[in-house]
Amino acid sequence: MNNQIRTCLANASQNLVVNNLDTIKKTAFETSAGTDEKQPLINSTNSITKNDEICKSDEDIFADLGEENNPNFIHTNTLGELFDKVYEPKKPVVQDLLYQGMYLFVGSPKIGKSFAMLQIAHHISNGIDLWKKKVYKGKVVYLALEDNDVRIVSRYYMMFGAPPDKDNIIISTFAHKAGHGLEGQLEYIISKNKDVSLIIIDTLQMVRASSDDKVNYASDYQIIELLKKFADRFKVCLLVVHHTRKQESDDVFDTISGTNGLLGAADGAFVMQQEKRGKNKATISVTGRDQPEQCIQIERKANCVWEFVKSDTDLFAKPKDELLDKIVAFVSVGKSWCGTPTDLVKALGVDMKPNALSRSLNALNSRMLTEFGICYKAERKHEGRVITLSLVGNS
Repeated sequence: MNNQIRTCLANASQNLVVNNLDTIKKTAFETSAGTDEKQPLINSTNSITKNDEICKSDEDIFADLGEENNPNFIHTNTLGELFDKVYEPKKPVVQDLLYQGMYLFVGSPKIGKSFAMLQIAHHISNGIDLWKKKVYKGKVVYLALEDNDVRIVSRYYMMFGAPPDKDNIIISTFAHKAGHGLEGQLEYIISKNKDVSLIIIDTLQMVRASSDDKVNYASDYQIIELLKKFADRFKVCLLVVHHTRKQESDDVFDTISGTNGLLGAADGAFVMQQEKRGKNKATISVTGRDQPEQCIQIERKANCVWEFVKSDTDLFAKPKDELLDKIVAFVSVGKSWCGTPTDLVKALGVDMKPNALSRSLNALNSRMLTEFGICYKAERKHEGRVITLSLVGNS
């Protein structure tokens, strides 16, 4: 219970005592205007009214102060209210691979994870497609916490030569621990550098507080949840390097060192394994909430760049959506469209109410943008709700 509520209840109790004393005094000493001076004059109506006003229930007090001040308050929505909202889709950093959120990149020591991190940073900072996947250009913050400046310069020059005068990779070999200043440091960097889309932390252990030495599910979940909240707040992709354990497993994601709390809290994970038949070949197994399950085979060349070999993708067969198919065909012809939900129902020739169409579009927003490049907007104007559909580049 907050201080405002405590003060209100305390004042109510004090006023109740004072008013009761006043009532007692009046009852004992006030006399009537008649001949019987000993007959008490009791103003019962006023006393009861005052007491009723003071003796409010907790529910009445919370109602006066605002329902959200009730310690039992919980914010809720109906399912319809959720469908009435337009949700901003997660923007891809690398199509079908990295999105806004928190991801683990896991591999055994000395397998080449740091080379892979520098390569990912190079591709995203320059807008160069990575392993046959489309890259969306943005600035990269690289916390190489197990390296030094000399090693980073040597490694990058070996892989890509000297960088241009204006590059988009921001590097540091020092950072505070998560929950103890790291978030503030990253926020400071973001505030000074626009268009940061990727933050790499190499490694997880370097940003764990010393109190986290006792590893359990709760501590593993907590550290990832802390980093994920930061990524979600600033709408960036946070890629954290971690190690595998020595024990083998039929499921590659069970080889992640620590408990299932790490993978459970993260948006996705990459497990890098070296092929036994060739030291220069590796496989990256990918799982996550926003990308398809896949295995990417890569090969390390003489300059230590990991080159794409092939990819096995287990694409989830999404159910056919007739409305989505109609929208894609409709927008592809005209490139852009603007009107009311009623107008769009007629234009698409669908048998549904305008409100149902609006809610369906809200639910399909992410797929329209990420899979088909269709930008969807819904606004309230003088003429009512207005919908805009346009291909990216024509919006």
